Amino acid sequence: MKVEWIKVLGRPLAAPPRSDIKKCYIEHIKTCGKQRFQTPWTVPLSVQIFYVLDRRTGHTPDLDNLDKLVLDALKSIVYLDDGQIRSKKSERLYCGEPVVSSAHIMPPASELQKTVQLRKQECTFIGVTDVLL
Repeated sequence: MKVEWIKVLGRPLAAPPRSDIKKCYIEHIKTCGKQRFQTPWTVPLSVQIFYVLDRRTGHTPDLDNLDKLVLDALKSIVYLDDGQIRSKKSERLYCGEPVVSSAHIMPPASELQKTVQLRKQECTFIGVTDVLL
């Protein structure tokens, strides 16, 4: 089983209304992906995504909107075509709260725990594996 993790610093975005913000966010994800992947995987794969967010009153982004930007950005960097994705799981975690997850694969636990609970740092962890989740 191969597993690779990408950490994207900054507030996760869900299809922002302004195209310039969307373009910058997608480029940021691509840059982070290129640091971990020399070439795209060509095998069927599974994706696990953790969004670490600061709680804001009245604003909880939809997971499907968060996923769309991430998965679009990873095409041709992590995988050749999104048809390779056999399974996908995504979760929201909130800064300062305990990390509770039913995930089958996890980023290095200490890194996730520190990011969420100690640093209270908004970011996205994207895990890619060659097994079915």
